[in-house]
Amino acid sequence: MTKLNGEQSWKFQLTWMHLVGFGVSSVLGVLAGSSFVWANPRQAWSVVLAGFLWTLIVAVATTIVRYVRERLRRGEWTRGLLVSFEMALPPVTIYMIAAGLMSMLAPETETMLVSGVMMSARPDWLMVVPVFYAAALAAALVIGLLYILTSPYAAHLAGKSSSDDQQTHKRRW
Repeated sequence: MTKLNGEQSWKFQLTWMHLVGFGVSSVLGVLAGSSFVWANPRQAWSVVLAGFLWTLIVAVATTIVRYVRERLRRGEWTRGLLVSFEMALPPVTIYMIAAGLMSMLAPETETMLVSGVMMSARPDWLMVVPVFYAAALAAALVIGLLYILTSPYAAHLAGKSSSDDQQTHKRRW
């Protein structure tokens, strides 16, 4: 966060944690999307869901690492929620783009009878995207709230200066 005229404004900063999340989610997306080429639709959807869950796990892990590295204090609601959404949504987007592009390699004409319903071998990503984004938003909200409420770093006290706080932190560690 930067301060402009006494007010805080949000500015996106690309960090190595973003790159880790982007790399893992793109690899998972490529594997999940290509599963529609080499597996039957049931197995392919299992791979897509597993890849999405692993993408969420990576997003939550990189969010926690960023919270700890920034020493986000208890009660910093705005910053905590911004960080959680900033760290959760881009990897999910990259995962869905990679999976969608790779699934385009699957033949469009193949259909299978699954539980009495005709199903195309190529997925309809427009039906999946809202569900995946809702899950990513829920995960970001939950991890943000949980960390803000239970942060190991105490809330900033008005009487203490930041140098006193840094000295206290150095003595503790």
